Amino acid sequence: MRMFKIRKKVKKTKVGVIILTLVLFFTSLFYQLYGVYSKDTILDVAKIKLNDFMKTFLSSNIGYDLIKDEGIENVLVINKNKDNEILYVNYDLDIAYKLLDVITKELENNIQELKTGNVNDTSLYQNNEVLMLKLPFFIGSKNPLLVSLGPKIYVPLNFSGAILTNLKTEIKDYGLNNALVEMYVTIKINIDILYPYNKSKEEINYDVLIASSIINGRIPSFYGGVIDTKSNN
Repeated sequence: MRMFKIRKKVKKTKVGVIILTLVLFFTSLFYQLYGVYSKDTILDVAKIKLNDFMKTFLSSNIGYDLIKDEGIENVLVINKNKDNEILYVNYDLDIAYKLLDVITKELENNIQELKTGNVNDTSLYQNNEVLMLKLPFFIGSKNPLLVSLGPKIYVPLNFSGAILTNLKTEIKDYGLNNALVEMYVTIKINIDILYPYNKSKEEINYDVLIASSIINGRIPSFYGGVIDTKSNN
């Protein structure tokens, strides 16, 4: 009778080990297959979330208040003809370089703060100076009921290359004999989205309105009611 009980316990142990092994095997297989299946979807979602965050980040940190003391009101040189029509816009290069230098340094400082943990966004996580996107595990699922469920997965981000900035103006007809002048700073930042066995380079391009003004002068009809000008800085 005692031998029978021992054998019964041994059989139960073997069954338990087999069941545990199968569970671990199929769980591992599921993770492997799901990782391959959802890789592209996760990268697409990561790009969308990254773009949304960066646009909010840039518009929050770059604006008129940052450069109001740098002579911004004198950066534009507007050229008119004898009929008071606006033909084109030039930039005072000294002021333009100064403005862009201030903006670029501010962005570099803000990005460095992001890397060191100054993150106010629940979709981002910082660890050892590595900034990561925090996404639900089932974000790669095509089932809308599952996309927000599961443990968090972390997709590292790497700010690669220099921050490129430029100035752009857009002049539009405003009323009968006036024009609306808007000045933007254009920003380009390259960010690598790192994923196992894959890397996607995302280029963030964003225009931030930093000043606008109404001036006396019409736009000639051959410009179609809009003049666009970019600096060569």
